[in-house]
Amino acid sequence: MCGPSASIIQVCKRWHVLCYDGQLWTTFDASEFYKDIPVEKLAGIIIKAGPFIRHLNLRGCVQIQNYWRVELVSNACQNLLSANLEGCKLERNIVHNFVGTNTSLLQINLSGLISVSNMTCRLLGQKCPRLTSLDISWCSGVDSRGIRKIIENCPELRELKASECGRFDEASPMQAIFKSNSLERLYLSGCESLTDESIRIMVEGRNADIDPLTGRTTAPPRKLKHLDLSRCSRLTSATLKHLAYNVPDLEGLQLSGCEGMTDEGFEALLPTVPKLTHLDLEECTQVSNTTVLALAKAPCAVTLKHLQLSYCEQVGDVGLAPLIRACPNLTNLEIDNTRVGDFTLEEIAIRTRNRKVSSDRLGAFVGLRVVIYDCPSISWHGVREVLVRNAVKVPSRAAHGQVVQIKCYYGWQMTVDEHLKRVLRGDLCSANRLESKWAEHMVAVEEGHGRRRRRRRRGDALWAPEDGDDGDEEGAGAASSWRNGRRRRGASCVVM
Repeated sequence: MCGPSASIIQVCKRWHVLCYDGQLWTTFDASEFYKDIPVEKLAGIIIKAGPFIRHLNLRGCVQIQNYWRVELVSNACQNLLSANLEGCKLERNIVHNFVGTNTSLLQINLSGLISVSNMTCRLLGQKCPRLTSLDISWCSGVDSRGIRKIIENCPELRELKASECGRFDEASPMQAIFKSNSLERLYLSGCESLTDESIRIMVEGRNADIDPLTGRTTAPPRKLKHLDLSRCSRLTSATLKHLAYNVPDLEGLQLSGCEGMTDEGFEALLPTVPKLTHLDLEECTQVSNTTVLALAKAPCAVTLKHLQLSYCEQVGDVGLAPLIRACPNLTNLEIDNTRVGDFTLEEIAIRTRNRKVSSDRLGAFVGLRVVIYDCPSISWHGVREVLVRNAVKVPSRAAHGQVVQIKCYYGWQMTVDEHLKRVLRGDLCSANRLESKWAEHMVAVEEGHGRRRRRRRRGDALWAPEDGDDGDEEGAGAASSWRNGRRRRGASCVVM
């Protein structure tokens, strides 16, 4: 409604009046059209419709900071339930006015605003006790002390995004999170002050009571469903051991860039998170096939949908082949820059094509997306195996079923994408012809390289000295000069 209404203001005077009717703007999303209208018109709509607006999105509206009546804009909106001010670059008093006049706020996004500080967090805790979602990521003026005020005063807070905030090595903010036990989604990516001890306090408490029989804390389990600890460089496998048995409802775990994580920690955690669906281990360089095998044996293998193992250079076919067999619901697998080979690709193609399909799905559809570029052990033969199986229809079923989408070496990607398009639209004969032509081309390329190598060897043999010749050094010098001359000529041709 926002975009069309803003564009028809100039049609006629009657429409101009109607477009300023506040009843049309209960949801005001200016992110779609703020570049197309003057700031005076944008502010005028907000001022006129202010009492009716419940959901306000000013994301990216940088021009509103230069409007000389910006205080009227903030004063007009007093019944907001959600507000997105990301990228607005508003002054501190304007942000505080937004917060102070909207005591019914449930969701607010202040990410990236340099005017937001711990004082803003304190005001949020006092004025907005019903807050359920807060995003203060990349706010340089906010640290864990301000977050503690919000945690203590907003008992219904379910989602907290505080990426790149500091001073999480202090115990009091983590103890506040432990006492509240209300957070379900916690984003702390890039918080370099976060330590293993901080995570322990968050899930077990400062003075944890340990059961002497099990060796685990007696505190109730946490309600966390999604935890983002990406790029927290001080975390080690001790963090994973603290999370074990304390987050049974965990569905998403992001640990990309945490190079201190090892197989030992994952072997302790994975059997205790049966609901896990998303796991991100990108650039966890110490992760090996041991972790992948532990994941294949864990209860969460049945529920796993997204797995990120990019740049885990110790992972190969030994771990991934059993994982593919154990994860029937996997929809996204990123294994670029690993030791994966053609055997894993063949296993992926076989298992995906044999998945069960509901009766209402008749045509082909993508069931698994795989990223495999920059894997030195993968050849065009493995990619061709996937293409062949994608185009083969299973005789025992009416529907074509699930197929595999590959992102591979850029020189092959256009052919792979075109083949997938033909399979998805049901043109299997055309897809098979494309695959055959591509295979013939790849074989010809390989044979061409082989012929060039053989010709080079024959040329070297012609100039090589004969056995027993007294002029070995002279013959060797002639052969060497012939090769060097050939290289020089070849190099000059490339430059030209």
